[in-house]
Amino acid sequence: MSQWEFYVFVKDGKLMIRHPEAGRDPKEKNLSSIKAEDIQSTVEGVLNRFKKENRSQWTFLFYLLPDARNLIGEKKADQIALNCKRAVKKHNDWALSH
Repeated sequence: MSQWEFYVFVKDGKLMIRHPEAGRDPKEKNLSSIKAEDIQSTVEGVLNRFKKENRSQWTFLFYLLPDARNLIGEKKADQIALNCKRAVKKHNDWALSH
């Protein structure tokens, strides 16, 4: 079983997410706004794609780095991290059961 990671960070003053792409190098995506839905939808979209393709050999970790937490704000960052970690756990539970 392989493990991939999501990272939310700041690059050149912009919020970014680095996420896995099946069969390719991880991809960086500029998040146009600081909305929890942007981060959550990206994480959930990647997880759904891996599940749809029945790639149960992959598990994931989610990191919201300190610079991103500061840019987003502590309260919103906590909610984003909680929701994304729940989505990752749900996927990992599915992957480990297959």
